[in-house]
Amino acid sequence: MIGRTIILDIETAAGAIDLIPSDMEAPGNLKDPNKIKESLKKKRQELTDRAALDWVTGKVVAVGIMDIDGSPTAICCDTEAHTLENMWEHLANEITVQTTSDKTTQFFVTKVVTFNGTGFDIPFLRWRMAVNGIDNCRPDIFSSYSRYARGVHIDLYNYLTEFGTSTRWKGGQTLDFFCRVFDIDIPDNSGISGRDVPALWAKGKTAPIIKHMKADLERTAALYRRIEQWLPEDLRY
Repeated sequence: MIGRTIILDIETAAGAIDLIPSDMEAPGNLKDPNKIKESLKKKRQELTDRAALDWVTGKVVAVGIMDIDGSPTAICCDTEAHTLENMWEHLANEITVQTTSDKTTQFFVTKVVTFNGTGFDIPFLRWRMAVNGIDNCRPDIFSSYSRYARGVHIDLYNYLTEFGTSTRWKGGQTLDFFCRVFDIDIPDNSGISGRDVPALWAKGKTAPIIKHMKADLERTAALYRRIEQWLPEDLRY
């Protein structure tokens, strides 16, 4: 059996916004009832706008998977549960591939590469699978709670930021930023960013979401290849 290295990315949108607390408290320095009302309204709107970024109030609308030597694949089904179940076809099982006319080869995912997967993709997937009642078939990927753990999951963001200790460009250390640093010229021709996904999903516009996600997969793969030799030996492709 041959190990496979895959790139993983997700896109999310607002889900159960009814779970946003209705009994929020206004700042203690506000006394005017109208100002209190306006403050609470603003606070709730901010939480609603950011609902897609929290697994409690958000949902997975698309999962992108790309074999390090292959092409990006987008999984975007009619429901979140179906999307997550289809993801397991790529992560949980041995994949049999016809390599020649009379020979097949079995592959198994041994490395999952992300950009900021520790802080977002992996925990979001973990708890949305739990919400949807999907068994954890790969605890080696989804049950690690330490950003320093060395296992199947490789988060490029952690290594490029020295596990968050590099603060010079704090807030700007995005995938796009590091692609510019390493002169990786893979354009995202979707015309959108991740911030646009929730609104596009609400309008039923999935094509630009998938196009954007596939571009991120290709850029993450290129970034991994570029810095691979500088990673710990056991994390190399």
